[in-house]
Amino acid sequence: MLLPASRFIFSDSAVSNKRGKPAGATAAWVWTFVGTNYPTDPAAWQFQGSATKARHEITFSDSVASGQPVWIRCAWINAKQETGPMSLPITTNIQGGGASVVVQEIKIAA
Repeated sequence: MLLPASRFIFSDSAVSNKRGKPAGATAAWVWTFVGTNYPTDPAAWQFQGSATKARHEITFSDSVASGQPVWIRCAWINAKQETGPMSLPITTNIQGGGASVVVQEIKIAA
């Protein structure tokens, strides 16, 4: 059983009113961490894949308890798979038991 997905909207932090990828970006790579405080060690983050659209869903397994805090951060990548700077981590809580979703916006520096 999988918990309901959390939905996130990616946007370019250089353009506050534009959702989606900045010029030259092909996708955003997404990492998550489940826990009260996010780690400073990059190896502790779990890679969730790439997001090619402005909206992206992350589905967590049922081994993650409902109400558990989860941290998410991203980085834009270009066609050569070169990454830009990492976003600041944002947090939300895992929703469970229903069909509700969480929509949050992550701004990533271009």
